[in-house]
Amino acid sequence: MTNAKNALCELDECVIMACPTCANTTCSDASQTCDDPNKDPDSTSDWTCTCVAPAVGSATTKVAECVCDECLTSTTCTDAGQTCYDADKTCPSKNDFTCECQPPSIDNAIGAAAVCTFDECKVHAPDCTAIGQYCNDPDLLNDDTWVCHCLPPNVEVGRDMTNAKNALCELDECVIMACPTCAKTTCSAVGQTCDYNLQ
Repeated sequence: MTNAKNALCELDECVIMACPTCANTTCSDASQTCDDPNKDPDSTSDWTCTCVAPAVGSATTKVAECVCDECLTSTTCTDAGQTCYDADKTCPSKNDFTCECQPPSIDNAIGAAAVCTFDECKVHAPDCTAIGQYCNDPDLLNDDTWVCHCLPPNVEVGRDMTNAKNALCELDECVIMACPTCAKTTCSAVGQTCDYNLQ
């Protein structure tokens, strides 16, 4: 603007073909876009190749290494409150990302949200062990489904009315065969009947 006789010039290395520092067709041949951030004629060799979405990556004065990380473009996992992993980020690898449940839930799924399960006995097993029983969670998809069960040779005859999580157990030594203290066939072998006391 100080001298109207002088022209304002620029050098877009992404457009100009006839110059040794220009991109020429380097980016376009790789199906990438070219950008020259500084078009001052004195600023050369600063053009970049950039990958086309959904791929990401850029490089200065050369073809970029493109990465297709589907976890950056897909919200499938995060929408379900899960963690996303994409083991194969090469292009055009698609729909191979993995959704993984958040601990303490387990399970994962490829290309879709996982159906998360959690065995509550991992937490409540000591509650059952403390009363001589074992823990079982029959429904891994829903909460508060764990219960305690009798340990063999005891037999479950109901649930504790004061705490439905606990089983009511009994040991009939006249019937149960798989225990060291049981009658087995001791009485019947001599023509006698067997009676027991609940333990």
